Amino acid sequence: HAGMLELARRRAGDLPLGPRVTLRIADAAALPFPDSSFDAVVDTFGLCVFEAPGAVLSEVRRVLRPGGEVVLLEHDDGPVSRALAF
Repeated sequence: HAGMLELARRRAGDLPLGPRVTLRIADAAALPFPDSSFDAVVDTFGLCVFEAPGAVLSEVRRVLRPGGEVVLLEHDDGPVSRALAF
């Protein structure tokens, strides 16, 4: 994980918002942020690899501000996508 984090830091440093971005390693099912901390949460192809996607979604709900936005991109035919289908 440390190598991926260092690569992300280098890449973020090249972007206009880079100096304002903080990158962390954390357990997605137990995020180290206060309730209602974020305006938006984005996840691309991540829920399908978590042992407990329901716990991760509960954390998303917890850290998202009221009226915030969640953007999820998942595989068409995976169990998580079927569970999220509406």
